[in-house]
Amino acid sequence: MEWLWLIPILFFLILTHELGHFVTARLFNVTVHEFGIGFPPKALVIARRNGVEYTLNWLPIGGFVRMEGEDGESKDPNSFGNKPAWQRLIILASGSVVNLLTALLIFIALSLGGTNVPQYRTGVWAVEPGGPAAQAGLQPGDIILRANDRDVKIADDFRYIVTLNANTRVALTIDRGGQQKAITLVPRSVDPGSGKGATGIVLIYVYNDLKLGPLDSNGGAAQAGLKEGDVVAAIDDQPVHDSFQVAKLLDGKGSAKVTVNRNNTIITEPNVPTVDPLVFAAIPDGSAASQAGLKANDVLTGVGNMTVNNRYQVNQAIAGKQTVNITVTRGSGIVALAKVPVAALTDTYGSPISYTRLDGVPDYPSVHVSYSLGEAVGAGFAKTGDNVALIFDSLKAIAQGSQPLKNLAGPVGIGKLTGDVARGGGFLALLTLVGLLGANLFFVNMLPFPALDGGRFLFVLIELLTRKRIPPNVEAIVNLAGMALLLIFIAYVTYFDVIRTWFS
Repeated sequence: MEWLWLIPILFFLILTHELGHFVTARLFNVTVHEFGIGFPPKALVIARRNGVEYTLNWLPIGGFVRMEGEDGESKDPNSFGNKPAWQRLIILASGSVVNLLTALLIFIALSLGGTNVPQYRTGVWAVEPGGPAAQAGLQPGDIILRANDRDVKIADDFRYIVTLNANTRVALTIDRGGQQKAITLVPRSVDPGSGKGATGIVLIYVYNDLKLGPLDSNGGAAQAGLKEGDVVAAIDDQPVHDSFQVAKLLDGKGSAKVTVNRNNTIITEPNVPTVDPLVFAAIPDGSAASQAGLKANDVLTGVGNMTVNNRYQVNQAIAGKQTVNITVTRGSGIVALAKVPVAALTDTYGSPISYTRLDGVPDYPSVHVSYSLGEAVGAGFAKTGDNVALIFDSLKAIAQGSQPLKNLAGPVGIGKLTGDVARGGGFLALLTLVGLLGANLFFVNMLPFPALDGGRFLFVLIELLTRKRIPPNVEAIVNLAGMALLLIFIAYVTYFDVIRTWFS
């Protein structure tokens, strides 16, 4: 029931948005008849005060401030339509501006608590032969620095840009062996059915700090003699300088010879067991793993009659077989799957199982950075700007056809997202979501579409520039048509939301 958090979140965002309109309207002495949450029909009159009726309405998709002369001519000198154009522009924009300021204040407040700065880079672990990445010239070990002139700090930065640019050239800047190179990648729009994704690559976080963190006292590394603070220097007598080299040398092995630097003393342990949690990090639609019934975050525990703890054991268990029976842990339960194609367990691109590593080597090293008030304000502005830019990029991708319109999230999709965030991230994650939704409301509401604030803003702006007002009855008809189209659009998006949420 965590999705119910969406109700107070939307109530807060709509309330603050409409308060922006309401306060500026009263500031300019505009006659206000009604302050409504939701769209009519009217459900409840909360109060009547100073000539204003405060109401709750049945359609929970927005809110409104009903002003005299807003949709037609009025003889009231304090009507909205009789106010100067510059005052009307301020009133129309104020709701969206308040949403943007809300997002800004939230991101500033979150920045005051500091942030975890990644100490890793996004690298290429494997490349699908003949796939888009291979055609572009990407190779295992490449580090992705930028995509379309945007820094790639984490894997999601890269995935987001790729998703928005299907069948479109994406300019990449990579680091290969210390040298920067520019290449062009053209992601495919539809997964070809094998689950190999838009680019045909598997990503890995690459970092240079190979110091071991806390070890499981009962784990293989500690039992073999490794200690917290050891710095990994070589695997099987091969020198290593970053996590990619470590993962590559350990790949598929149940144990390895590990050389470490311990307080400037070189120590070699000849037989250190590896750690290979068999977690299916993602299950793309159409992949062999998806068709076999596997789900994201399943943990492989058994193949046939054999208990497996790493990919070395998996490879032994599936040798010479086409299909196998497997067991996985899913949440707190155990699920048995019969006649699973071996491809579901070996398709690196479609169902990536986390790579082999040593106990104590961090997956995602980061450092906590604290901000002063001035730095937090700067970080808040940057975060707000980034989110507005991402919204623009998303709508641009839809307009260009690289993303289908049905991928937009409506009320049901946002409700599901809210529930996921509440379950996985807690209060601070929900607060971040409020900031993201605030930035979204600012951008969407200011789009020059009839019935939205941006559409009405455009009418007044035309009047201000041409010094000729569009007839109020014409404006009212256009806004009414816009509202009808908006409701149809919301119904369309909600339909696909329902399909994705309950039937996909």
